[in-house]
Amino acid sequence: MVIQHSLMIFQDHVDFYNLVSNFMGVFLDPMEDNIEFKMLDQPCRCGPMHMLLAIINQKKCIAFKRCWDNDRWIRQELIVADAKKKLDFPYYKIMKINGLKIKHVWPNFDVRKIREFYSLDTLMIDFGNYNSCKNFTNLCIGNIKNLDNFCYDYGRWAAFNYLLGVNDRKEENFIFDIDNQVLHSVDNEEGPLEPNRRHQIGTSNILIKTQRNISKFIEGKDKKELVACLQRGFLDGFYQVSKNLSLLHMFTENERQLMYQKASVPPRIISETLFSVS
Repeated sequence: MVIQHSLMIFQDHVDFYNLVSNFMGVFLDPMEDNIEFKMLDQPCRCGPMHMLLAIINQKKCIAFKRCWDNDRWIRQELIVADAKKKLDFPYYKIMKINGLKIKHVWPNFDVRKIREFYSLDTLMIDFGNYNSCKNFTNLCIGNIKNLDNFCYDYGRWAAFNYLLGVNDRKEENFIFDIDNQVLHSVDNEEGPLEPNRRHQIGTSNILIKTQRNISKFIEGKDKKELVACLQRGFLDGFYQVSKNLSLLHMFTENERQLMYQKASVPPRIISETLFSVS
């Protein structure tokens, strides 16, 4: 479904185009560039009414995420995005805005579906090329040009999520850009502390799901070599994160202390337990 522009362009439409243009760093013309709205069609805690996708010219995707209007989850997404950037991991551009100010009719979309977005804090996330991104539930080995590199990158993400306590590491929360062959770990709102902010979320859930997600990609005659890539990626990611924890200024001192505690465990023990040939 592509937006067919009407003759009347409302000011809130122009303001929205300007918002997205400034966020992307690319000028969008309301009379030339199509933006199609879609509510998230994947069942999850944040959807469908808490996640809106803006598809630009049938390609680029900007997500608007409310995180169930939970300030702590919004903060977690922001600080993990900042950590990815500072630690040299793949990241999506992200920004918090105070509501999505669209009231007037939008072509081919009922804006009443997003009336609750109008005055609530919302995250804007640049998900890149909408058509080239696949999560692990629909990613095939045939989409991966170099399985060794893929496993190495997944190992790095395993270390990142383990040390920062990023929970909810299910298949849907790993996205692979098949055009650029870049692996992302997304939906980072859970962790590193429980809601009372005093106790660490258990790492077993993170590690079990991390192990389970990769199994279908490494079965076969090359499993030993692929496990070695996973372990090497974990070790490199572990050292990359642990040596730079002091850069993560957006985390609280309590949160950083939890990371330092995890970083004190010999990483080879974790990598060999997490990724094994058996």
